[in-house]
Amino acid sequence: MMSLWESIFLGMVQGLTEFLPVSSSGHLAILQKFMSLDQGTMTFDVLLHMATLGSISVYFRKEILELIKAMVRVPGFCKHLFQKGHLAIADDEPVWMLVLISFSTIATVTIAVPAKDWIETHFHSLLLIGLSYLLTSAVLWSTRYAAPEEQKKKRRRSIKGTSQISIQDALLIGLAQAVALLPGVSRSGSTISTALLLRVSREQSGKYSFLMAIPVILGAMIMKLSEPSSITTLNLVNTTIGCITAFLVGLMALSLLIPWVKKGKLHYFSYYCLALGILCLFLELGR
Repeated sequence: MMSLWESIFLGMVQGLTEFLPVSSSGHLAILQKFMSLDQGTMTFDVLLHMATLGSISVYFRKEILELIKAMVRVPGFCKHLFQKGHLAIADDEPVWMLVLISFSTIATVTIAVPAKDWIETHFHSLLLIGLSYLLTSAVLWSTRYAAPEEQKKKRRRSIKGTSQISIQDALLIGLAQAVALLPGVSRSGSTISTALLLRVSREQSGKYSFLMAIPVILGAMIMKLSEPSSITTLNLVNTTIGCITAFLVGLMALSLLIPWVKKGKLHYFSYYCLALGILCLFLELGR
């Protein structure tokens, strides 16, 4: 069972790495393995992700409130979604955002549910984590070739705001989120990078990445906590303090990442992921 200080430490790691594109699940898996906590920790990890979901809710509270208000307009919007045999242009951006998030979530769940047991079984495999970090590094590095935001005036049609993001884009970003279920593949890094490569604006890429995480994290929490004895193995006091730590540190990390995304510096994190991936493979193959 985790001590109070272990819970606080892992909460700090989760809060810091959930929003930075360096994979919080990968860091938790590595640390838990070397702290001999690699058994029965999935529920604790899900609760930490729930805590950082609170950070998202606070940081994007205005956008989330708009989405909640927009829910009542979805039925009317859907009636006019198809016009003249093709998708209508989205005039109601909050409703269109809800539609896009729905399709991204469907794409994620389609992959995540069948792969759930396999991922849990191999969650602490250093070989899998190492290869996943190398993948994350490559994906982050690829954002160097995304359309620079400063060219927006010259290539206005190629830079997508919310209303220009298509359902196909949403599905691809959702698939990127599904791949990020692997420990070592950054959820924020893979989804933001995919959006940038699809020429979504930097600001919208960051915002969409974190808003689309809400239903997936909620779903994972409900599934995990519905399992028998998922809570009884945890120390509730230590877990609660760990979650509070994750929430506070996550809010700070989120405030740091969004400006970095807007400045186009996401690829800087690829070096860290590359080094961590090589280290994991070295430790695994050297055993």
